[in-house]
Amino acid sequence: MSLNIFDVVNKIKSKVYKQITRWKRRRLHELANKIPGFRGLPFIGEIHKFSNLQLMDYTKKLMSYCENDNKITKAWFGPLLVILTENADCIHTILNSSHSLHKPSLFYNAFYMDRGLLAGNGEEYDRHRKILNKSFTVKLVQKLVPTFNEKSKTCVEKLKKNLNCDEFDAFEYVGTCTLESFSTGQLNYHEDLYDSNFMKYIDLTRPLIMKRMFSPWYNFKPLYKLSSLCKKLDEYFKILMENIENIKKSHFESSEGIHKDIVINLLMDKNNNFSEEELKDELITFIFAGHEATAISLSSAVLMLAIHQDVQKRVIDEINEIVGSTEEIDYELLSNLPYMEMVIKESLRLFPAGGILGRQTTDEMEIGGYKVPKGTALILSIFGMQRSAKYWGYDAHLFRPERFESENLKNVHPFAFEPFSGGKRVCIGIKYAMAFMKTFLINFLRAYKISSTLKFEDLTLDMVPTLIISQKYMIKIENRT
Repeated sequence: MSLNIFDVVNKIKSKVYKQITRWKRRRLHELANKIPGFRGLPFIGEIHKFSNLQLMDYTKKLMSYCENDNKITKAWFGPLLVILTENADCIHTILNSSHSLHKPSLFYNAFYMDRGLLAGNGEEYDRHRKILNKSFTVKLVQKLVPTFNEKSKTCVEKLKKNLNCDEFDAFEYVGTCTLESFSTGQLNYHEDLYDSNFMKYIDLTRPLIMKRMFSPWYNFKPLYKLSSLCKKLDEYFKILMENIENIKKSHFESSEGIHKDIVINLLMDKNNNFSEEELKDELITFIFAGHEATAISLSSAVLMLAIHQDVQKRVIDEINEIVGSTEEIDYELLSNLPYMEMVIKESLRLFPAGGILGRQTTDEMEIGGYKVPKGTALILSIFGMQRSAKYWGYDAHLFRPERFESENLKNVHPFAFEPFSGGKRVCIGIKYAMAFMKTFLINFLRAYKISSTLKFEDLTLDMVPTLIISQKYMIKIENRT
């Protein structure tokens, strides 16, 4: 008899809990039911479709939700409502609204940080951004150009062993050069990274981060801590943290004579009140996410030049005309390379490193004519928008730098190009990245003629979670003179 009473009590408690949950989520479902999209399976929604994907399939799967005439499309990832869009007006609204500045923890927890510029939110993000903006002003970038020049020349020298040999992955060198330039200029860290394990372990973490990102059950920390995925990521991040400790130690040992506003100085300045956790998260942000986006963007530009010989010729002709044989490159010189800038922008359009962005609503907001509930995850397909014929014309799928000539841009939607995100959370290092990429290309192309057997039409993208070319950045180099 007592057992039956307990059974009855438990059933009543279960029903009451369900009713309370439904009552709390009634507004969510009321608004969600009006948005076009996918219901998915009970309880799990669409998340099962992402559980065993290959890296190249994540982008295709996410893009498939936007392959319709709807401005926004809904999907359920377990109990989480997700809105996906590649519509330029909707993306502009989201990037510029005060109600969608937050990053969704479901996806960004996978980065082993929750406070840096990448994953931080609210007042903490605002404080960090205000302080670290000083490290990326035009004035400071101007002072860093000689470092870019020196490190680019070092990379050119390292590349000599590949002269007239088989094709190799340019990212291995470009990535290291990008990281060395940032480490030296912004972190006061002067180690040779070409033979270190730094890049290796950054690469190894990528597929594991993707697995955690699209496995929402790993947001339940006790379950995640018991997983083999956690053990492997802990192992890799431990090695990365050892490198970060070396950077901090190096700064303490030799911090004289460096610019007061470089990243490491601002992070270590006691007046800025960065906690140890905040310091760690920002260093991971810059080393892991920041340098990688620039390296991927530059590698894509290099590959495009290797595939498109006519474009490569125009770029080197411009370099010869504007730069000549000048060894000392400065910021003003970099500002006078319009065709090279068009090439970089066209590469960023077709291969944006941050091609899929995440946001979360902190209040109800209207997007594309629909009221979107508070707490909704928003996935923005920058990749889809920037390749859309709707915004870029019938040849949107082709590499054509001339589309960025001012006259041609008059016909392009004003919000259809956002490779660095936008709004309040726009990339902090746009001017830095552009100056570095131009400096590298000057030195690299003056030294080498490049080619590739890869075909543009065969290129696909892996999501890791930045977007990288699946076939890698395979090029062959020959002496230009």
